[in-house]
Amino acid sequence: MRDVVAAVVQSRSLYELQLWGNERAPCACVKPVLAASSLRVLSLHHNAIDDDGVASLCAGLARQTQCALTALYLGNNCIGDAGAARIAHALANNTSLAYLGLSVNRIGDDGASALAGLLKTNCTLRALYLSWNSIADAGGRALLQALDSNRVLGQLLLTGNDGIDVALGYVIEEATRLPRRRIGQAAPLPGDLYAPALVANA
Repeated sequence: MRDVVAAVVQSRSLYELQLWGNERAPCACVKPVLAASSLRVLSLHHNAIDDDGVASLCAGLARQTQCALTALYLGNNCIGDAGAARIAHALANNTSLAYLGLSVNRIGDDGASALAGLLKTNCTLRALYLSWNSIADAGGRALLQALDSNRVLGQLLLTGNDGIDVALGYVIEEATRLPRRRIGQAAPLPGDLYAPALVANA
């Protein structure tokens, strides 16, 4: 793993890095990758990354204010509310990330509220994937309220969060489809394979 990371850091042409299905969460190892000038897409699906593991990655994100990464996919892990809050905090000053995938994790209302706080100030994130978590109405309402001050987000996926009322879920999805929000087409980038059916129907 460390040899791979060293090669990525030195590379000036690598666009996308996918590290899936590692027995040990690779966050600490890949932190230096965030400094790679050419890397745009980082996918860390199926790595059992929990709140503690994501803290190491967030430390790298927070330090790389000029990070060139445009897509970060962390689906199918074990990230909960604390991890989501750390991610939101780490991205507070980020000006490059456009796609954030957090589907199939353990994020609840507190984590959703932390991400809603990010949406109120972030002006680059175009798509946020939160399908198949544990978000209920309180988290859904926080995200909906955040959309009032966000004119960039064009895609917010919440499918599979059974705690969200069906009507509220419909209102949230419709809110991101408003013409005034469609700045570019918020289509998933390569590497976002956590739920192909959802992406295909987005």
